[in-house]
Amino acid sequence: MWHSKLRDCLLVSSSRQHSYGMDESEVSASADGKGDDEPVVLNYHPDYQPSSDADVTLRSGDETLFAVSSVLMKLTWGFFKAMLSLPKDPTSSKPSEPIPMQEKADIVAGLLNLSFRLGVPPLDSIDTLETLLRAAEKYEVTSAVVMIRSALMSPVLDAPPIRIYGIAYERGWYKEASWASSKTLTLDLCSPKSVSDLSRVDGAAVVKLMTLHRKRRDLFRERLDDVDLFPYATTSQLVCHSCDEDVDNSPWQVMKYTLVSQLERDGISLDCLDGSLLETVVDAKCTRCKRKVYNPVMLRKGLREAIKDLPEKVEVRAWPGCASPYTVLTLRASYRPESQRRDRHNRVLTKYDSAHTWSGENWGSGEQ
Repeated sequence: MWHSKLRDCLLVSSSRQHSYGMDESEVSASADGKGDDEPVVLNYHPDYQPSSDADVTLRSGDETLFAVSSVLMKLTWGFFKAMLSLPKDPTSSKPSEPIPMQEKADIVAGLLNLSFRLGVPPLDSIDTLETLLRAAEKYEVTSAVVMIRSALMSPVLDAPPIRIYGIAYERGWYKEASWASSKTLTLDLCSPKSVSDLSRVDGAAVVKLMTLHRKRRDLFRERLDDVDLFPYATTSQLVCHSCDEDVDNSPWQVMKYTLVSQLERDGISLDCLDGSLLETVVDAKCTRCKRKVYNPVMLRKGLREAIKDLPEKVEVRAWPGCASPYTVLTLRASYRPESQRRDRHNRVLTKYDSAHTWSGENWGSGEQ
């Protein structure tokens, strides 16, 4: 038995000695039974295969390669402008290593397509659009940021308005943020779906959105209690105009509570004036003379006044020139050197964060 164990030990020792002096790839190939002659399969994206014009290779986070032109990359991707402008060693025959990126292949491909004007990726998911936008900001792809911004208000994009509002508010895109906030008026902000969407929105933006909804509710409730619009608004008993009989005012009180609840849950509009919501109140009659208690014409007129001019959108602070500092800096990115661009970016944000308002100093005065 000890003879067989000794033989096994000698065989293992011999195999280790043969592996000395071999690099890691050779040892791995020997262990797998593969030789050095077997070619390595490179996983290139089908739309970005190697060509004579493609002198730079990008590698996505899931190991997909993209062969692209350095000239186009320097023109469209501000992040790579300085990197790809560095001189190369003309005597080196070794191919350059792929540039690693954290993003997955679909995001890298979508960003390349947007920057090279090769097509717009599918905008069927707000998560994909937001990931694309963050990648475009990270790599300073101005054209992609502009196109993604325009897609936020596109009817093709089927996305929760809360998410659109959060994305636009974070970047100071007041037009898109105001538009999206108006689309949230038909949502219950306390529903599980809305709470989930709000958890991904900046805290200041959430406060403004909830303030809008509460302001609408309080103002609507105040108008429903206005005796100039509804003489019977706050009383529990009415007097019939025909027979002076005391009439219960509960139909109006129930409808008022229902309207306020509907405003918070589903929003409210003039369409409710023609629905079944008013039937109970309009059909209420005096128990003695059987005449209607409420005037249908005056009731609808009062409700129309109560609904009219309710606040409909978040008032996002507008920046000079209808653009946020990030948007303006992005649009000017290709015309400013890298160092000046970052210094300007920091000065603008510091000025805004400290004062919480835009002073307008040096804006458009030629400071670059």
